[in-house]
Amino acid sequence: MLGQDVPGLRLLICDNASEDGTAEVVEGYAARDARVVYHRHREDIGATANFQWGMDAVATEHFLLLSDDDALLPSFLARALAALHAHPQAAMFCGASVVYDARTGEHRVRPDRGWTEGLHAAGEHTARIL
Repeated sequence: MLGQDVPGLRLLICDNASEDGTAEVVEGYAARDARVVYHRHREDIGATANFQWGMDAVATEHFLLLSDDDALLPSFLARALAALHAHPQAAMFCGASVVYDARTGEHRVRPDRGWTEGLHAAGEHTARIL
């Protein structure tokens, strides 16, 4: 995430009371990079509540939800922002995902067919995106 080249980038990490050394790793990043903001819940509040907490804490025009095993291709955010600025009526950007299976080393792109670039009306592809 920190390799994305977009102005105003802020990385808010919402730690759901992990006990695996996450705090030490993230605090190291935050000490070196002012774009990193870290919040650790005192107790596990559940995945849904943790995501909601993060969305409630958004203080920027745009936001992106990522999980701990997600990664972004280098120009993902720049391309997403360009698409949103080209279509100001759009409420969200959805790009294809590369799903990697660490056990087999295989990967696939989702959605794998029937996807067209451009602006789509709400509901047109919603079920497939989710």
